[in-house]
Amino acid sequence: MRIGWVADNPGFMGGAERNVKVLAGAAPEGVEIVPCRPGADWPDVDMFVVHNCVHYDVRDVHQLQRAPVVKAAYDLWKDGDMRLRAWIAEHAVAVVMVSPMQREWIDWRLDAPIEYVPSAVDLAPFKAARADAKAGNVWIGRLERGKGLHAALAWAQTQGEPLDVYGFGRLAKDIEGEPWYRGMLEHTAVPPVLGAAKRFVFLPQQPDPCPRSVIEAWAAGCELVLNGNVGTLWWLENEPEALENAAERFWEVIERYGP
Repeated sequence: MRIGWVADNPGFMGGAERNVKVLAGAAPEGVEIVPCRPGADWPDVDMFVVHNCVHYDVRDVHQLQRAPVVKAAYDLWKDGDMRLRAWIAEHAVAVVMVSPMQREWIDWRLDAPIEYVPSAVDLAPFKAARADAKAGNVWIGRLERGKGLHAALAWAQTQGEPLDVYGFGRLAKDIEGEPWYRGMLEHTAVPPVLGAAKRFVFLPQQPDPCPRSVIEAWAAGCELVLNGNVGTLWWLENEPEALENAAERFWEVIERYGP
């Protein structure tokens, strides 16, 4: 089966981009992933999977009409061409969301069936990094407004606990030089940091449907300090085993809705 892979390439490897990479790497035997870039003519495929698509617009609808479409939504799906979003919401054979809480937070109409698959994370490096003696508190993420850094720092102050902060983004310039800011952390360095930490603190101000960092911290054996804006909580409380095989679950959905 040839799958048209409609996915932004924003120039950095954020959570959604890592998710797309893991899913592509887990494609079953017999599946060919065919990249479909914005502004290009797309080849014939059996099905389209549309990931983040901010760089695409309604002019691509005529190409999507050629095969069944499954939309994979990783955020609140507010960005991008509204006309393209409306067409996908009406005509997709399914929309895959990363948590039931995500559906509650999306406040516009969706006609397509909804399937739930958590963010796909390779848990092995994080499980392997678990230290016998864990200590300290850590926050890891993009330094953007809404991610809750200041709420995490307030928690640490209230608890009388130190908090090590790792990340990059627009807020980095505002906190450089602070004793608790540890700078940017390469993804390969994340497992040992989480494996050594006692707690992972994440208190976003805005809904975050299924942050990968929370799954990574859980796999690394951290105690989790979260709030109700973290969609991963649903999986941890109701179906934690789904976090172990998210990529396989995703491809089962694709097979179910395929031609």
